[in-house]
Amino acid sequence: MELERDAAGVIQPEYRKGYDQTQGKGKTKTIERFLVSKYGHGPIFVAGDSDGDTAMLTGFKDMKLGLIVNRLKGGEIGELSKTAANGIGTGNAKYLLQGRDDNTGAFRNTEKSVSLGSSEEKNC
Repeated sequence: MELERDAAGVIQPEYRKGYDQTQGKGKTKTIERFLVSKYGHGPIFVAGDSDGDTAMLTGFKDMKLGLIVNRLKGGEIGELSKTAANGIGTGNAKYLLQGRDDNTGAFRNTEKSVSLGSSEEKNC
């Protein structure tokens, strides 16, 4: 996100006018503004882990592959995580699910994740 600056270049505590906040649809708009306008196409790979990333993960026709970090969340990212889980082993999945262990902060060698304080692995 961009912050305003005064005439002396000092950063001000307000968002810069004319710039989208990089959350939700603002991420997609920012990518379109700075990358699509420069290269003439959208990204072929997008990664995210929250509802704030869903618009970016679904908003580009050029995207070939989306990676979702499996944080075992509900909402829009939860639904997209289910789509990724259903595509496992199909050979033509558009979304991949990356598991993580919340106890260690490390990625796992599977799509399944482990919640903080638990040892049980879950798909989504």
